[in-house]
Amino acid sequence: MSDRQKPFSTMLKIEWETQVHDFTHPLESVKETDWYLIFEVLDPLVAPRKELEELSRGAPNLLVRAWLRGIMDAREKIALVTGIPF
Repeated sequence: MSDRQKPFSTMLKIEWETQVHDFTHPLESVKETDWYLIFEVLDPLVAPRKELEELSRGAPNLLVRAWLRGIMDAREKIALVTGIPF
């Protein structure tokens, strides 16, 4: 079996992975920082693109930057489907 054809995880493997890994929200890691206070004012689900890009550049760690990139990707896809610019 090649690397491209890996079998699906079994239910037992999925259960084990959920017990072993920590599934906390990415923002939990920055909750006590000044950077986090921006979310009291700025909602990343409706904020303009420029503000999100600036926020991403100043992100305290890679996990938070990836989380913001995911939100921006989703909003770009929604903009493509709806025709409403992001």
